Amino acid sequence: MSSPVSATVLAGDIAYVTLSSFVPDAGTQVLAAIGDLHLGSRLRGIVLDLRSGGGGAPAGVSQLLGAFAHGKIWGYNVDGNGTCAARILDWVCHLHFCRHDGRRSSWLAGCCSRSSTC
Repeated sequence: MSSPVSATVLAGDIAYVTLSSFVPDAGTQVLAAIGDLHLGSRLRGIVLDLRSGGGGAPAGVSQLLGAFAHGKIWGYNVDGNGTCAARILDWVCHLHFCRHDGRRSSWLAGCCSRSSTC
C-alpha cells in the first residue's frame, strides 16, 4: 500500500504536501514528509492540499489538526437526546530542526496524545 502523503518543494522554499486519506497517524506522516524535504531552516511555509482526500479515521483528522493547533475544539459529539459535547484536540505534534555536524541538518517529527506518554 502506498503512503497517503506526498511532498514537494515549491518556489520560495514552500513545502507542498498532499494527503489522500486520513490514516490514524496522519499528523506524524505529514510532519515526516516535510522533514524529508530537507529544507531545514529555509522552510518558509506549508501548503496542505486535502482535495484528493477520501475520508478516513477521525483520529487521523484530530492528529493532523493537532500538528497545527493545540487545545482547540475540532468537532462535537451529539447523543440521542441532542446533548452536545465538544471534541478538543489533545494531540501534541512537534517538528524540530536539528543540525548534526554544521553541514547536514534534518527535521524530527512526532505526535502523541496528551492522554498518553510521549
